[in-house]
Amino acid sequence: MRIFGLAFFLFISGSALALSVRVQVVDVGQADGIVIRTPNKNNWIVIDAGIGEKFAKYLVEMGVNKLDMAVVTHRHKDHQHGMPRVIEKIPIDLFVGVTEDCPNRIGDDKVREKIVLKQVTVHTLSSTPKILTIDGVTFTILPLPSTLAKCPDDENLNSIVVRMDYGDFSMLFTGDAEEETLDWLVQNHSDLLDVDVLKASHLCRLYIAL
Repeated sequence: MRIFGLAFFLFISGSALALSVRVQVVDVGQADGIVIRTPNKNNWIVIDAGIGEKFAKYLVEMGVNKLDMAVVTHRHKDHQHGMPRVIEKIPIDLFVGVTEDCPNRIGDDKVREKIVLKQVTVHTLSSTPKILTIDGVTFTILPLPSTLAKCPDDENLNSIVVRMDYGDFSMLFTGDAEEETLDWLVQNHSDLLDVDVLKASHLCRLYIAL
């Protein structure tokens, strides 16, 4: 399997051994699948899981035997379709994603089924930013716009944005967030959008400078 190897090495001054966070974008075709390994190499986080079984297979081949957090940014096939297989294959401490059961939308049914079957804890999305710390790495789950319908016609509007911080380094993962969500974040949480690295949304169609 081909991999786009994006690795960010963040050094801690005065440490005998340099510690780093590794962010790896796995080539799962025209889809998203991101793996994050924390400094002590024992903690793993994934953001989205592509389509089919490729992403889960890659995690197993990497020796990942537990995920501290799994995020589905939104419920489009190219982001969530591979997550049921990941949940099936690897124990997960915490799931982050929109789990609302929307009428006439069955694409996420398997995700919910696997979450229940494997008894995975689901993070409750909030109207304020929520901070989760894993092995010294901080993940901030940004809120969705308060005016957004629970089941919008355009699922991209439901994209969860995640900020990662480690030392002086920061990165923003935006899923496929559209203009409406991005505008709302700029207006309400601009302090969280100034980062070193941006994973652009919706096939690089981000239209503003964060």
